[in-house]
Amino acid sequence: MLKHVKRASLLLFFGVSAWPAYGDGIIEVNDSDWPPYFFAGDKSKPEGFGKELLKHCFQKTGVRASFRHVGIKRAIKELEDGTLDLNVYSHDALREKFLIFGDAPLFKADYRPFVRSDSKVKISKTKDFDTLRLGNLAGLSYTPEFSAYLAAREKRGDVTTVNDPELPIQMLVSGKIDAFVNTVPTVLWEAKELGLGGKIRALDFVIKARSYHVAVARKSFRIKNSKVFIDTLDQCLNATTGTSFYKAISAKYLEP
Repeated sequence: MLKHVKRASLLLFFGVSAWPAYGDGIIEVNDSDWPPYFFAGDKSKPEGFGKELLKHCFQKTGVRASFRHVGIKRAIKELEDGTLDLNVYSHDALREKFLIFGDAPLFKADYRPFVRSDSKVKISKTKDFDTLRLGNLAGLSYTPEFSAYLAAREKRGDVTTVNDPELPIQMLVSGKIDAFVNTVPTVLWEAKELGLGGKIRALDFVIKARSYHVAVARKSFRIKNSKVFIDTLDQCLNATTGTSFYKAISAKYLEP
């Protein structure tokens, strides 16, 4: 009974009957290429933790949404002009110029160093990378300190930077590099898909810890009342944490 009351309350606040007050049509949501959170709409892959969680809250609150894959640079342009309505990002001052962020996190992820499973490498500070052959995946956003460190090493030709997210894992296992940094759930998922899950491990040293949130385009022409939209999704996301549904998708995507 309580479950039905909660759902009715959400629908009254942000349901089909209320939709015209702040929305117009089907909103456009980016289906990123970001395992295990999003899989770019690849029919041979699962939907992803982030996509399943968003779809759950869209259904609970009466939001009509269409997912489509947009690349990193294209997504920024479309969010700036309102062609794309929603993406998932960490808070960033530059992004806030064209995006409005929700408060409730969809998920959290740590950027940590990965080494081979049998490696004796220990890292407790950035300088500990100095003696290591370092790999890097282009496009990742680190802390200013680590970004500056990488840039200095790249300038010396002392970092192997690649565009394919599978390559750092393969280079690490094959011994071509000694370490690379990325988000833990993403690397563990991709290593498992490559059949290399037991060959690598994440160290405890955290380069960057971030939470990721709903981000709505300020110029969206389909979402008329962004505050109501975001507040309602935040309510649903907070209410979903700890439920059997949330535990099930966490086990499916985020547990090694």
